[in-house]
Parts: sequence; structure tokens; C-alpha cells
Amino acid sequence: RLGDFGSSHSVGLMGEGGTPYYLAPELWQDGPTSTPASDIWALGCTLYEVHTGEKAFPANNLLQLRQSIMQGWRGQVRDAELQTLIAWMLTQD
Repeated sequence: RLGDFGSSHSVGLMGEGGTPYYLAPELWQDGPTSTPASDIWALGCTLYEVHTGEKAFPANNLLQLRQSIMQGWRGQVRDAELQTLIAWMLTQD
């Protein structure tokens, strides 16, 4: 399971199951039970952030964040292979 190392406390967005910026859509809907698929989602968010320096789903509050995640990822990266990988990781079932 991916951890947030306490960073969720520093941004004031603590949620069950980890930092909300990396929560998969099913965790917003079904509750805090993570699966391998939700871990892949979190890794996709992390990979995008490491590559671009920006959140995959930027938001000012939890409502905006949930809406953004539920609408799906629309980000872009310069490397085509990385774009394909991240898009696969952030695909909703």
C-alpha cells in the first residue's frame, strides 16, 4: 500500500485511505478499501506529478477534487510512451 508519510496532514485534506489527491474513483464511491487497481491509480498520479511537478487532479477543496477525479484525467505529458502509461494507470473502470 502506498503511504502519504503524513503529507495529508500538512495540506489539511486528510481522508480515510490516504491523501485524497491520489485516491482512485472507486475509493471516493465505495469507501476506503484499497485494491491493486487503486494502488496503480495512486502510482499514476505520483508518476504524473514527478514528471510535471503538478498534481494530476488539481483542486482547491475536496468537492473540486472529487469532481475532477470523477470526470477523468485530461493531463498531457511530452513523452508519448509515458502519456500512454499514465493514461492507462488513470483509466476508470
